[in-house]
Amino acid sequence: MPACAPGTKKLSQRTNKAIWTSIYPGFTPGTVFIAASQPIRDRNGKLLGVSAVDFSLSGLQQYLHRIKLSKTGQIFAIERSGLLVASSS
Repeated sequence: MPACAPGTKKLSQRTNKAIWTSIYPGFTPGTVFIAASQPIRDRNGKLLGVSAVDFSLSGLQQYLHRIKLSKTGQIFAIERSGLLVASSS
């Protein structure tokens, strides 16, 4: 289970666009997550809410590992800081 990504909803609301958080630890030792959030507005621009999703990095790693690529192909997920998040190998 993930911890709440600090400031995700407020930052998404202020910037008025989808955002990704930095990687953060879950409540269970050894678990790490990344979150995405998107503000939801009505036709007049009034904020209705914010949708946010936490992604388990171990789940992402397992998903990428199952993707069938060419014999030499690989997929990498890299955070903006340059940190390797997950790979297909």
